[in-house]
Amino acid sequence: MIRFRKGDGSNYPERKEITFDELAEYKKGPFGSALKKEIFVPKSQGTVKVYEQQNAIGHDWKLERYFITKDYFEKMKSFEIHAGDIIVSCAGTIGEMYILPENAEKGVINQALMRVRENKEIVNQNYFMMIFDQMLSNEGKKLSNGSALKNIPPFADLKKQKVLLPCLEEQQKIADFLSSVDDVITASEQEVAALEEQKKGAMQKIFSQEVRFKADDGSDYPEWKSATFGDVFTMLQNNSFSRDQLSEDSGQIQNIHYGDVLVKFGSIIDCENDALPFINEDISTDKFNDESYIQNGDIIVADTAEDYTAGKVAEVQNVGERKILSGLHTMLCRPQKEFASCYLGHYLNSEQFHKQIVRLLVGTKVYSINKKVIVDTVLNYPCLEEQKKIANLLSDMDTSIDLAKQELEQWKELKKGLLQQLFE
Repeated sequence: MIRFRKGDGSNYPERKEITFDELAEYKKGPFGSALKKEIFVPKSQGTVKVYEQQNAIGHDWKLERYFITKDYFEKMKSFEIHAGDIIVSCAGTIGEMYILPENAEKGVINQALMRVRENKEIVNQNYFMMIFDQMLSNEGKKLSNGSALKNIPPFADLKKQKVLLPCLEEQQKIADFLSSVDDVITASEQEVAALEEQKKGAMQKIFSQEVRFKADDGSDYPEWKSATFGDVFTMLQNNSFSRDQLSEDSGQIQNIHYGDVLVKFGSIIDCENDALPFINEDISTDKFNDESYIQNGDIIVADTAEDYTAGKVAEVQNVGERKILSGLHTMLCRPQKEFASCYLGHYLNSEQFHKQIVRLLVGTKVYSINKKVIVDTVLNYPCLEEQKKIANLLSDMDTSIDLAKQELEQWKELKKGLLQQLFE
């Protein structure tokens, strides 16, 4: 356990074991029937705001939708919140905390929030939020088999949880130290967001042809060509595998499914460096010919998803000698023309192209796209030399983004390790 010292180098008093019941007062929002829609009134000078989970999740007290009269507020007085109170989300994204700032207007919490008022005589507010968050995380792992917290623990369980509490002066030092780490993490997150926005802007200008590259001798490249998806790609046969046929264990054939394409790999799948799930070894490969296996430059289209990530695309690189199949809600497409490495992965995920795809999606809860409709989608592309310059620029930007994300993850892991050493 990490301990801080006084300015003169001496030790602070030993930490005292204390329950969360002693650390703060907790108040869950009222039953939904107490704040039904017919009770709400338009905002005016005489109304009181109803705080919702969006205020805690968004860390923004100004977000607002519902209001009650001052008379009804008197009936809901026990659920009042004001500047300095901590609100905690209890539905949707569980456990998000937010301190209402000094300029926040008073209001009442709804059923999806919890109000917390720490005991200022024994605990620093920022320190309390850290240990409360740590406790919720630990309880979530116990109650949800290691996954994210699904519900705020019942008050009876929450209040009896124990923590070793240092004196107020040491709490302040710990809070200040971790706040400095948070500042670095925030700056790192902003750097990632700025780099991603920079790439998005570059793609917008490049693929709208607002910005054009020039040949090495300074001359203009030829005008871009247009063709339909069906003219450019051969649509290969889909492979279907049940989920029990898939395994993370080593095997002879790998399978790429839409979740991996969209979430894990983005616009380029690097088969040499990215871990792909395997198909179990006992599945026969006799029915697959050489055309079934993924090749460098092939395109994987996600044809089914629960949101507009359906229609997203990944270009496959660095296949090597491995035999890899696509399956589980994907389309495998093979270019009939030569394209620069990684160009298609960037272009087919551009805003310009994806807007065309979104219009073709069908479904409500689950979205999908059919081979028969995607073939008529129009593609625009420059000559091979200009493609290479575009792909190189965007791949370099991806490298910068990946490095910034790695640094961000390292800071987050450092904070996680510090929290464990400070509070456990």
